[in-house]
Amino acid sequence: MLMLIPSCATIAGVNEEPLQRAVEPGFSYEKYIDGAPGTDMRVEGGFYFWRTGNIWHVRLARKNIRPRSPGLTGPVVTGSLQIRDAVVYEITRHGMGMQDDVRQKMNDIYFAFELREDRPGDVEGFDFRLRPTGLDYCVTLDLMVEGVPRPGIVRLGSYMHIPEALPLNICSHSSGPAFGPASGPGRR
Repeated sequence: MLMLIPSCATIAGVNEEPLQRAVEPGFSYEKYIDGAPGTDMRVEGGFYFWRTGNIWHVRLARKNIRPRSPGLTGPVVTGSLQIRDAVVYEITRHGMGMQDDVRQKMNDIYFAFELREDRPGDVEGFDFRLRPTGLDYCVTLDLMVEGVPRPGIVRLGSYMHIPEALPLNICSHSSGPAFGPASGPGRR
């Protein structure tokens, strides 16, 4: 079991450059991504990623251990979500601290979290909505803890599947009509 170990790192901001590691070709984690986690995320802690319809959810949970360590800073978790053949049209933050950041640049999302011990909440993250522009679309997740890929902390969907490697590619067939950024219901 991987536990996130506190360190003295600080966040200087989100790196808005995609991580340049190879995506495993031909394998999609689509069948693992649906539905919210089937347990309290704080039991195991980690990075949770799931989808409900066209809404995607990202949560980072600290393992619920009391008492906490005396240090205020924790590990820095950074990552990116590269979106192909869909448009990101809404990002909603949940329980994010002042040191945390999530940004959209073009059609990609970049994020950085610092797991601080002085935060009252144990789960933080964001949701984003996608509007497919064709029949199929893909989301590629990459994640690093203190600059090192850690697929062992990632939990996908309701069954909390742990991927073997990062980045991971999730390609989906659009369930509704395809429409571009300038049309369709819910346009903002």
